[in-house]
Amino acid sequence: MFRRDTRAISSAITHVLAIAIVTVLISGLVVSASGALENEQERAAKQELRTIGDRIAAGITSLDSVAETGSAVSLELRLSRRVGGESYTVSLDTGSVCSDVAVNPDACLSLRAASSDDAVVVPVMNRSPVSLEERAPGQFLLSVEPGTGDAPPRDRRTSVKVAPNIGIGSDVTRSVVAQEPAEQPRPIAGFAFEPTAPVPGESVAFDATVSEGLGTTLSDYDWTFDGGAPSSGVSVSHTFATPGVHTANLTVSDEDGRSDSIEKPVKVTGLVYNGDATTTDLDADGTDAGVELSFTNDFGDSVSVKQIQVNTSDDVDVLTDGLFEPAPEGVEVYATASGRDRQLDYGGGKSIPRAGVIVDLEAREDDDSEGSLRVDTGDDLTLYFNEFADGGGDVDMSGETVVITVRYEHDGTNFITRVEVTP
Repeated sequence: MFRRDTRAISSAITHVLAIAIVTVLISGLVVSASGALENEQERAAKQELRTIGDRIAAGITSLDSVAETGSAVSLELRLSRRVGGESYTVSLDTGSVCSDVAVNPDACLSLRAASSDDAVVVPVMNRSPVSLEERAPGQFLLSVEPGTGDAPPRDRRTSVKVAPNIGIGSDVTRSVVAQEPAEQPRPIAGFAFEPTAPVPGESVAFDATVSEGLGTTLSDYDWTFDGGAPSSGVSVSHTFATPGVHTANLTVSDEDGRSDSIEKPVKVTGLVYNGDATTTDLDADGTDAGVELSFTNDFGDSVSVKQIQVNTSDDVDVLTDGLFEPAPEGVEVYATASGRDRQLDYGGGKSIPRAGVIVDLEAREDDDSEGSLRVDTGDDLTLYFNEFADGGGDVDMSGETVVITVRYEHDGTNFITRVEVTP
């Protein structure tokens, strides 16, 4: 007999950041990263954070390009303190915090909304030493020392310094002062792609409109994927047939023959959603308040699931099994694959925050079988969520939107699979 648990249940802004070298508008280097799942408003806010980070990173790159000619150069940033009713912070980090960025840089920008614990991470690319100082509230100075003229490859960084927790907001104005005469710098290549975590056979759109000529006109956009046949154009599409880490390379050239290249990995997920999301009523109370779905491992060997994240609409804000029963009925999250399982019982329920509920299988809150969950090749990972509710009780999840993100590791590389389902 089921017994209901009566314990208390724990409870876009578009920014355009202009970077001018003398009178030249500099667009930024856009880096796609795979973010955490959230509702549409939060996803838009995270995209704006990525844009902010891309513009700051592009400022560093453009100054670095000038510094390579032997010129000292500085960039003044005047930033408002708040955006969308709350503040944003950005800091320059090194080491492990940068490891989840696709290009795996030595240094990166971490941008975070005041109401969120999740950071948007953007790689920083520079050859010359860079410093960033706060001169007054909302006013910052980015300076790059002259390069030696013998620059290392593009993916190398040198002594990067920055004051932490720098406020970023809207209405940003920037001015660049070249302190010594400089030769015309080469252009800056940059591109974005969507979706950022495609499945095999899915068309991926690549867009190089953020590339910048720095005072000259870009005449050529040349692409290669996994070193194959070239493509050309500002925007192209490509399909990857197999899961794993693939490469996309862009070379841009200006009308004077100067060029720049950039290469990014494209992580094609091999943990593929089976399109089988359905509602469940595991406590048999007559309301289909649970959700079940599965993914198949299409890699040639096993993967290790590390995190599972679930999010819903604002109206569905609680996850509670409401039972004192074994799994899967008596736990809020239950995962099973290849004869193994993991479970998380919040002991009375869990409020779903704006960023969603994150189940970290490697740092669990319960005492049961901790650790990542291995999914053997060809096997299914099946997830159960029991049950969704609001202030009035259980919610029938038929027709409700649920976003599921699975973070996993394959052959030492982190991947994500993110799906939006309506059971």
